[in-house]
Amino acid sequence: KPGAMYRNSSKPAYTRREYISGIPGKKIAQFDMGNNGAGPTYPAQVELVVEKPVQIRHNALEAARVAANRYVQNSGAAANYKFRIRKFPFHVIRENKAAAAAAAAAAADGMRAPFGKPVGTAARVHGANHIFIAWVNPDPNVEEAWRRAKMKVTPTINIDSSPAGNA
Repeated sequence: KPGAMYRNSSKPAYTRREYISGIPGKKIAQFDMGNNGAGPTYPAQVELVVEKPVQIRHNALEAARVAANRYVQNSGAAANYKFRIRKFPFHVIRENKAAAAAAAAAAADGMRAPFGKPVGTAARVHGANHIFIAWVNPDPNVEEAWRRAKMKVTPTINIDSSPAGNA
């Protein structure tokens, strides 16, 4: 199903993994990328900031991470940045799978017991929160990488640049 179906969060967070069986694994491969050693300090900090409260699915976070990281790696600025995902997809998304075929209509339960099965996870992000952060040496490729990452995530996102507070 499209991500727009899970974008708004009107119900309490569903996060207690010890009570939930069958949660699909998270697709996010890494949360820290780039030059993560005790290396240089960076003069600039660039962040992706979400403007309004929203849920972002784990596969959208991974797509944005891959797009940004791959662009920076291929542009030759790989040693000049440190990149971190700030949000973790804790919220478990459920879906009540309805029967689509006419022959299965007799066996379907419809809206009887519609709680749903876990189909994925999402990060709940409140307004003015950072989802990605990078510490960089000034480079136009990093701004382009963030622009590409921004296109993979649905909500209204701003790119915020400032002098670095190194991590």
